[in-house]
Amino acid sequence: MLFGTHMSNSRKAVLPLLESRQALLLYPTLYEGFEFSQNCIYTGAAPNQNSVQLARHLLRHHGSRAFFIGNNYVFAHESNRIMRDLFEQADGSVVGEYYLPFDASDEDLSAVMAEVEKQRPDFIYSTVVGSDIIRLHEAFARTRVRAGGGVITSLATNESDLAQMSADLSEGFLVAAPWFATLDNPESRAFLQGMRARFGADIPVTSGAEAAYFQVHLFARAAREAGEATLEAVLDQLGAVSFDAPEGPVKLDAATHHTWLWSRIGRVDARNAFEVIEVEKNPIKPEPYMVEHSFGDAMTGHA
Repeated sequence: MLFGTHMSNSRKAVLPLLESRQALLLYPTLYEGFEFSQNCIYTGAAPNQNSVQLARHLLRHHGSRAFFIGNNYVFAHESNRIMRDLFEQADGSVVGEYYLPFDASDEDLSAVMAEVEKQRPDFIYSTVVGSDIIRLHEAFARTRVRAGGGVITSLATNESDLAQMSADLSEGFLVAAPWFATLDNPESRAFLQGMRARFGADIPVTSGAEAAYFQVHLFARAAREAGEATLEAVLDQLGAVSFDAPEGPVKLDAATHHTWLWSRIGRVDARNAFEVIEVEKNPIKPEPYMVEHSFGDAMTGHA
C-alpha cells in the first residue's frame, strides 16, 4: 500500500508500477477527474465536488468573464477544459488562457499580466501550483484589474500558500475545497491540535493533509473489518466503512473508488485566513466522469 503522491503527473507515473504489482495507492489530492484504476483510491475532490461549486459561485457573484492561468501540465489543462465547459454552459466566457512553465520567469509573468490588463476579466481562474502561486499574486497585485476589484480564484491554493503571502496579496481570493483550517467542529479542532502538537504550532494545515489523514482511518477500518491488509480484502471492505473526518462524515464510493466529500467555498479575509462563505448541505457523491451531472442543476443549488 502506498499513501501519497501529490501532483497528477506523479500519480500517473506511479500507478502503472503499482498496477503491475497489484498494490494499492491512496491518493489524497484534488485532481482533474476522468480516471479510474482498480489500484487507486481517490480521497481528494473530483471536479463535481469543487469545480462545479466554484463556477456556480463565480457566475452568481463575480461576473461572467474569466481568464485562465495555469502551469503547463495535465491538471491545469484538464481542469481548465472542465471549467471552460461549465462557464460556457451558463453563458459565461473565457477571455484568455495562458500556461506558464514551472518556476516561471519574470518575463513570463509580465507577459500574462499584460494580456490580463488588455482583456480586463472579472476574475482569474488559477491552476498555478507551487512557488509560482506567490509570484502570480505579486504580479496580479500590480494590475488595474486587481485595483478594480478583480480576484484570483483556485482549487489548488491553500493555507500553505497563504502562509507565504501577506493579506494585501491574498485578501478576497476564493478557493473551493472540502475543508479549511478555520472550520470549527470537534473533529476539525482535534485534527488541528494533533497536527500542531506533532509538527509545530505554526504549521499550515491544508485540505490535502486532511484527506491524507482520513484516508488512513478509512483504510485501517477496512483492513480491520477484512482481517487482513491484502488488496482484494481491503477493496471488498472499503465501500462499507465511513469516518467522521474533520470536514464531516466521509465514505468511499465502491463503484468509482472516489470519496463522498463536502464542498465549501472559502474567501481570504483581512487576517489572511479562509472564511467559509458557502457550504453544501450534504456530502457530494463523486462523479469523476461527470456523466450524471447537469450544470443547470448546479446553478439552482442542486449539484
